Amino acid sequence: VVYPIPAVKWLRWIDPQTGETTERRKSPKRYGVYELLPELYKIKPLLESPGLTLHAVLLEVEETRLLCGWSADRKRGSRRQERIPLALLDEVIFRTPEDYRAFLPETLPAAFTSRDYQKASRLSLPRAQTALNVLHAVGAVRRTARDGSAWIYQQAAAPSLSAGG
Repeated sequence: VVYPIPAVKWLRWIDPQTGETTERRKSPKRYGVYELLPELYKIKPLLESPGLTLHAVLLEVEETRLLCGWSADRKRGSRRQERIPLALLDEVIFRTPEDYRAFLPETLPAAFTSRDYQKASRLSLPRAQTALNVLHAVGAVRRTARDGSAWIYQQAAAPSLSAGG
């Protein structure tokens, strides 16, 4: 399964009444591999299926939008007309629980809560909780205890290589 992520986005606006097109400009928004998490949550039961490989493809894209929104500048609520990939920037492949450790920031303490994860990953709390839910489901983290209503997590130990393979 391939999931494209617009890591770098160039925007161009078209006025539908006049057909006038603006010069392209770089969007200030930055997207990364964390954009995959809400989609992973939806298919959580399938993530451990043998043979399932997920490819998070980070792209540079040019997006053309119509100035048809409801705000004064007509940008809020506007419609995307097209999105054209310009370059492949990176690809992150997920096959095993170890691969999902790409979602674990290096600054994370050994034992952590969803709030600790939120701060380290710079996600919103709901997205951080979703991420930990997915990471727990695939075995990348494990729940060790509770602190009130919050789970305490630890990175799951990497499986040792056995003589059989």
